[in-house]
Formats: sequence, structure tokens, C-alpha cells
Amino acid sequence: EGGDKKGDDDENEEKEKAKDESENGTNKEDIPEEMSDEEKKKELAQIIFQHNDKDGNPIEDKGGFKILHVLPGLINRQVAQGEFYALALCFYLDRKFDRATEEK
Repeated sequence: EGGDKKGDDDENEEKEKAKDESENGTNKEDIPEEMSDEEKKKELAQIIFQHNDKDGNPIEDKGGFKILHVLPGLINRQVAQGEFYALALCFYLDRKFDRATEEK
């Protein structure tokens, strides 16, 4: 019966792990306990830009909509997950544009 208890413990552990993954969308083992100094120094590359003309006004298309320059090749998934870049992009757009306009 001792073997059955160990099997039950393993099964419960797996269920708990699956529960954590479904609740958080992540696995506890993927989250580092403590970041090293080198990891703390990593910075995200800027992947979106709004360029200005010589007068300092944002460059616009013929319809008057601002043009953004997106460089997805700069995304480094070893620095951050793709979802983090997506959220950063959304934050940039939210801060840069007025919600009341059709530009969003």
C-alpha cells in the first residue's frame, strides 16, 4: 500500500501543477526564483516607432492618419515572451493615441 500512496502523491502533484498552469497560463517551473544581475540588465528593444517630419509633426498618410514603423524582427523571445511584447505594443498605442479618434 505504501507504493499506492506515493502514486497518489505524484498524481496529486500533477493535478496541482495542471491547475496552476490553467489559472496562470504559466508553469511554476518557468518562473525563476531570483534573477541574476545579467538578467536584470536585459532590456527590451523598441519595436515600434512614430517618425516625425522636419517640423516635428508626426508623419501621416494621405488620409491624415499617423504612420507607425513596426520592426518585429527586433523581438527577442529570450528576453521576454511574445505576450509581453504584445502588451507593451498595446500600452504604447494606448498612450500615444486618443481613444476618441478613429486612429485606434
